[in-house]
Amino acid sequence: MAASNTVRAAAIAAVMRRESRLRTWLLLLIVSVVPSLLVGTSFPFTLTDLLLPLGPPLSHMAHAGLLFAGTFCILLIMAAELTRRKVRVPESSPGVGPTVSHVLQDLARRVGIEAEAQPFGGLRSRGIEAVAVGRRRIVRIATARLREVNTHPEAFRFTLAHELAHLAAGDPRADRWIACAYLAASVFMLVTFGSVLWEVGSTAATAWRFGPDAVAGSLRVAALPLAANAMSMGTLALLLFFERRSAMRLREFHADAVATALVGPGASAIDRLQGAGGGALTRWVRRLVSDHPEKHFRRRALSEHTVAFQADRILFVLQGYFAATVIEMLLQVLFVNASPNVSTLAERQQQLFLVLEHFPLTVTTLMVAAALLTFVSGLLVFRRVKVLADAAGARQVPARLVTQVPLLVGVGVGLALVSSQTVLWELSSLGWRLDAVVEADPDRASVYAAYLLGVVAAILLIIGDKGRWSLTRGGTAALAALPVAFALSAGLRFYIR
Repeated sequence: MAASNTVRAAAIAAVMRRESRLRTWLLLLIVSVVPSLLVGTSFPFTLTDLLLPLGPPLSHMAHAGLLFAGTFCILLIMAAELTRRKVRVPESSPGVGPTVSHVLQDLARRVGIEAEAQPFGGLRSRGIEAVAVGRRRIVRIATARLREVNTHPEAFRFTLAHELAHLAAGDPRADRWIACAYLAASVFMLVTFGSVLWEVGSTAATAWRFGPDAVAGSLRVAALPLAANAMSMGTLALLLFFERRSAMRLREFHADAVATALVGPGASAIDRLQGAGGGALTRWVRRLVSDHPEKHFRRRALSEHTVAFQADRILFVLQGYFAATVIEMLLQVLFVNASPNVSTLAERQQQLFLVLEHFPLTVTTLMVAAALLTFVSGLLVFRRVKVLADAAGARQVPARLVTQVPLLVGVGVGLALVSSQTVLWELSSLGWRLDAVVEADPDRASVYAAYLLGVVAAILLIIGDKGRWSLTRGGTAALAALPVAFALSAGLRFYIR
């Protein structure tokens, strides 16, 4: 029985590791690409042919990407050094004692890793945390909680097993990578927004020479781009924050499952956690922003896998937002005068023909890059769905979650569009009538509608074969390719005559 539980715990830990890796790569992709696109389009002259003579706009994007990579690497080195200092203790410091060390080593061996225990803090410290630095895996235990190995042995063993599950999944290292990527993205978005504010301030200062009315006029003109940039960056920041929180709650469910397989049900350990008080609204906000699920959800998740499935739905909203942002950037680069108030569909078709004739390599590279980015992000999302299905022990995900995916992706697409400066300008010029925008700009609307139709087709494929083929390795690649193929088909239908 113990051997079978150990095998099950190791299997769940392996699922956690795959899910953590896919989640990390997806977030790294999004937080590196979108801020780099923002910086590349905000500083076109500064970033032209610095190192790579690719010509605009490829040169802008490539150099912005290189700057992001350099910033990320510097932050990662700094974070690793701070972690080393955090776990560095004097040789004279007391240890955790032989009993705690024996329990930890036994559980670590059963989950398939090597780990060490380290005390920290004073009598008021109550935490237990997992830390990874270099090849070391460490469970840091507050000094005041060391006595629990004797006073509450079952709950203490469950908590240790829970933290070891995080170490086995590589969560501490993934946290460090994601935190550094988020910080680099924040720097890039602040620089981009700062450049917008600088342009607004410079224009207002120039207009001051012509009187207050000229200043007011310049601010009215700048209001729309300023609002669009604020909405775009604010929406991305909120989505990344909520995705990070929901993913952290999801992994808590998985770590509880590993600990349950190792030491048995951990209801007593969960009950010892501090409960969430307050009214209904307070509890709802706390569930949205907390990095740990509430106690009653954790208890239910030990026996109901659908509880864990519901923890990370924001992932699909983020996927829709990223795909729509990439498509919108491509359309704005290919069609500088893409708005229907500036050009007709026939003129946009002619413009694409001319740029293809004069810059075939640049245009082809941009289209291939956009298709690959959208495909890779979709592939990572569907691979995560596959991993979650594997975690439930079945090649099938809950029907309720599957049917929600198109709606969630559609919300993400909508958020990307309403924060687009071009779309906001069209809405404002057409009286804020969405139907008028769709009627005047059928090509853009059709591309996004085709993308969402591809998502629906992928979901119907999952439901149709009950995940038997669609959630295999090759199946997930086909699912990710469907929305891209639908969007490309719509673009070819409108722009290539």
